[in-house]
Amino acid sequence: MKTASNRARLKTGIWLWAGLVWLCLSVGAEIVFDNTFLDVDNMFYPFSQEFGDEINLGGTARTITRLQIEYFGEFNPTGAESARVRIYDNDGAGDNEYGQFEAPGTMLYESDLMPIAPGFNALTLRDISVTVSNNFTYTVKFNGLSGSYSNRAGLVFYDPPTVGFSYDDFWQKTSSGWLPYNFEGRPKSNFAIRVVATPDPLAALTLLANYTNGLPCLRITGPTYSNCVLEASTDQVHWSVLHYFFLMGDPIDFVDNQAAGSPPRFYRVRLLDQPEILAGTSQRLPSGEFRMQLFGPPGRAFVVEASRDMHNWFPNQTNFFVTAEAVFSDTNAVSFGRRFYRAAFAPDPPVQMISITPVASGLKMLLLAGPSGRDCVIESSDHMADWTPISTNTFSFTGSDIRYLDLSDPPSGRQFYRARLLP
Repeated sequence: MKTASNRARLKTGIWLWAGLVWLCLSVGAEIVFDNTFLDVDNMFYPFSQEFGDEINLGGTARTITRLQIEYFGEFNPTGAESARVRIYDNDGAGDNEYGQFEAPGTMLYESDLMPIAPGFNALTLRDISVTVSNNFTYTVKFNGLSGSYSNRAGLVFYDPPTVGFSYDDFWQKTSSGWLPYNFEGRPKSNFAIRVVATPDPLAALTLLANYTNGLPCLRITGPTYSNCVLEASTDQVHWSVLHYFFLMGDPIDFVDNQAAGSPPRFYRVRLLDQPEILAGTSQRLPSGEFRMQLFGPPGRAFVVEASRDMHNWFPNQTNFFVTAEAVFSDTNAVSFGRRFYRAAFAPDPPVQMISITPVASGLKMLLLAGPSGRDCVIESSDHMADWTPISTNTFSFTGSDIRYLDLSDPPSGRQFYRARLLP
């Protein structure tokens, strides 16, 4: 029997016994589509009309709150260049020589005109609320450009997505309506985009009917790119850790081998407040090289340290998670009788103001470098005492930089700038 006092503690996790499932509400947002880690040779597709891609979401959250799109601008800025982003439901009708299809139909969202800049940059929609189904089409229309060489902009090819999936085609709006288009796989017709949605899904624990050798098999689900811990108890008072997991979108099935000969057991799963790096399988190759799987949130930098005595540690390798899985390799392990390893997140690289360049009409182009995909607030001041936020931008996924064109009226005196990362 579950008592009232037991129910009060359900806020901290999921409890399961005799096939019952208990859920824990989680807060925040979930990445439901992510194609921002593997670019296709820095290629982009310039097009002067409205175009975009149909994407199929992973996860379960379906109210979009944030959308980031990578583009490349090839032009000399004048301040008149812009882009508009739209989101469509795929409930329209269309047909061509290949048959009928569901084209972009009902427009669910339309952004204001957003200024664009040369080079690799990110268009970011923040704090929106757009409810979609399992798939939708996003589009971009670039404005203020002729579309000719040296005066154009386009979306950047990336593939494959690490969350969700997309077919090898995209939509172009023509005088006769929406038409699908592709390059026959050279390159694959997917563009760089990341979609974040709410509500963050519930963490869930289910006791599967099919036991393995009489042992309970548990299924764990939860938000994409989150850490959780599975715990067991025989009295619901004293809990022991069974396993830590890093959730990557698909359910995880876990067999409790410790249940053999044990009294009836209760289970719960808790989401961890902060992400952690988890180690997977490891092996030593015949050459003496040591390899180890690591799991963590994509885009985060990490450092692996090595030690011979677990007291004195030194950095062995610094890298970052391109996807949720990374492989650490130590070719020098053969020189040591034994070696221990540990991994931790590395600090975010600092925001750097690379240059401030005068452009047309007395405007200034700022070039900043920082961690890809992260938001940055740019501030200005004419005397370095009082600072005014003038823009929030996102560091490019491709070049890890921001190009920002200050469109404010040029001050009569000197103008200073600074930038800071947002959490």
